[in-house]
Amino acid sequence: MLYLEIKKRVKKMISIKEMKKCEGKKIRLTFENVSPIEGFCQCYLQSEDEDEDEEPMLEVGEYLINQSEIKTLEILKDEK
Repeated sequence: MLYLEIKKRVKKMISIKEMKKCEGKKIRLTFENVSPIEGFCQCYLQSEDEDEDEEPMLEVGEYLINQSEIKTLEILKDEK
């Protein structure tokens, strides 16, 4: 029973693989307590130094968004 309660509290993060796929594409991000955003993902950022504690990030418009802040991530189709 305790295991199930703990498991419910653990938040599943978006994978680095999913984040890398967003680079150069229009995306929609949702968050826990903030309105969703849509925009063009300029780049995926990750520290080159593995010893640093910096999280992977996405640069979307004027925002730098940490991996742990993202609830869901969706790549949008290009409008033609």
